[in-house]
Amino acid sequence: MKRITVGLFLAVVAAQSLLAAGNAPAPAPSAGAGGAQQLNDAFLKALQAGDIDGLMKLYASDAVLFPPGEKVAKGQEEIRFKWKSLMDANKISETALNNAHYLGSCTVSSGWGDVAMKLEPKNGKEPKTIQGRFSTVAEKRNGKWEYVFVGIGELDEILTLQHYSKKP
Repeated sequence: MKRITVGLFLAVVAAQSLLAAGNAPAPAPSAGAGGAQQLNDAFLKALQAGDIDGLMKLYASDAVLFPPGEKVAKGQEEIRFKWKSLMDANKISETALNNAHYLGSCTVSSGWGDVAMKLEPKNGKEPKTIQGRFSTVAEKRNGKWEYVFVGIGELDEILTLQHYSKKP
């Protein structure tokens, strides 16, 4: 399944390159917006609401998450642990995806751009707004869009989600 996810990501990147070069017709306006953008919007709402179950409904069972500066999280259990730790330790607010771009087809969609979120530690530490880059790949499975890949990186400073997560 790892090869399929990487293959999907590379196929989307290649398609984007062709579009940029003018060698392929532009997709319909809603083609890229349906999958990754829809999931990203739902993700931000669930994250701010502290709704771990709502957030996890967005991920495929075999999805992978690349958090900044940390080991890859594979599958629902590991991804849930990463996000739940962050949500348990912080109130998350002022989330935004900026300079977002989307590309997709009927069954595969990708998005990339800048991400920002304010983390307010529940232990009383000073709140911090973190900024970085995001990339997502979604696949339509059984009529439902699901994340198969989420990458977060290039934060504005050396800061990982682990720094603002509850220690195991």
